[in-house]
Amino acid sequence: DGFFGGSMGAVAVAESDTSVVYAGGGEKTVRGNVSFGYGIWKSADAGKTWARAGLEKSRFVSRLRIHPSNPNVVYAAVLGDIFKPDATRGVYKTTDGGKTFKGANAPHGDHHDLWIDPANNQRMIIADDGGAQVSEDGGATWSTMMNQPTSQFYRVTTDNSFPYRIYGAQQDNSTVRIRHR
Repeated sequence: DGFFGGSMGAVAVAESDTSVVYAGGGEKTVRGNVSFGYGIWKSADAGKTWARAGLEKSRFVSRLRIHPSNPNVVYAAVLGDIFKPDATRGVYKTTDGGKTFKGANAPHGDHHDLWIDPANNQRMIIADDGGAQVSEDGGATWSTMMNQPTSQFYRVTTDNSFPYRIYGAQQDNSTVRIRHR
């Protein structure tokens, strides 16, 4: 197509103007052999032509959400460089169609999904390796991730005690030890 390079992980079409389309680079599914992208792209003619729309170094954009009545307001959930600590991870917002993006202060990295309430665009839920957090003010503040029983376990083992204990390592959060009864 001559536009993007890399791969695309997120695509969103504006409800209020279906000729406006945003696409985010990088695969959404994290695994050992992923292809990254080059930020966010925007089309104002239903995909016939594309222009860069910011966050060029984000590498992996997992979700884009467009305001239901203003196609210039867009939120992006960005994984950043998934293989090392990276300052580009986070939730970003543009109010000028991608000319500038500002971080939305989400409490955890590795953002995989973002939902915006269609009836109240100030209510948002972000899904990440720490669980989920809720914002009631358009992303200015978020609920804590410390009130959830767990996130994704990567390793689980037991010991030789009776009753035995179950140990689990949670992705990016902590470890837990639980008696089996």
